Amino acid sequence: MIGDNTDRSWEKLGRQDPYYGVLTDEKFRSSKLDAGARQEFFASGSVHMAELLQRIETTLGPVARGRALDFGCGVGRLAIPLRRDVGFAEVVGVDISESMLHEARRNAQEAGLGQICFVPSDDELSRIDGAFDFVHSFIVLQHIPVVRGEVIVGQLVKRLAPGGVAALQMPFARRSGPLRSLANYTRVHVRPLHMLGNVVQGRPWNEAPMQMNHYDLNRLFVILHECGLARVTVEFMDDGGNIGAYLLLRRPASERSDSATKTADYP
Repeated sequence: MIGDNTDRSWEKLGRQDPYYGVLTDEKFRSSKLDAGARQEFFASGSVHMAELLQRIETTLGPVARGRALDFGCGVGRLAIPLRRDVGFAEVVGVDISESMLHEARRNAQEAGLGQICFVPSDDELSRIDGAFDFVHSFIVLQHIPVVRGEVIVGQLVKRLAPGGVAALQMPFARRSGPLRSLANYTRVHVRPLHMLGNVVQGRPWNEAPMQMNHYDLNRLFVILHECGLARVTVEFMDDGGNIGAYLLLRRPASERSDSATKTADYP
């Protein structure tokens, strides 16, 4: 069952094709990645972060440029512009793949950046200290099994400083019929079919699979409510038939007893 250990799959992908693992475009394959493609790769991250922060500040107000956290940072495509272009004083990137982190550190060093670090991730984010003014995750949580992802969402929100802002992206539905859904599930969970699919599509036969999981927004809203969030703005998006949402939220500047009602574990 190849779908049981996504951490191992991502480390394998990080060793084989770290840039393609972040953006699945053939031009970013290790065998094809030239200087122009690499520049395009990081330029896309700069544009993404600039546009996202602009939308957030239009909707939620100013974001303090203190500490920023990028969950699932990969090779630093978004963490680097958070430090270099957006101007956060300190940036922490976390990822489950040590190979990705190694490449991210190299990229940050080449960019001449200080006050940016990359640390291994786990579901409890146990290696991350302190609070953050901005917490971000993009095209990452979808690749994590939902039960684990829900825990991570709670941990990310808990690390928001008072008045801090988070932008968390995740898919919640797929525009496909039952046969396509069954094919996708089988491809992820049955090793021979996954290998055969790789060969048919012209990919390396042993390329690690990418899970695409869909989250229940109702359950996520319960988690956010229990973490003390009083307001969430939703931006819908469609990525190749995967319908997702950017959840934009701000922790209250001062915690109030009426900001959230603590309940027992949700079903």
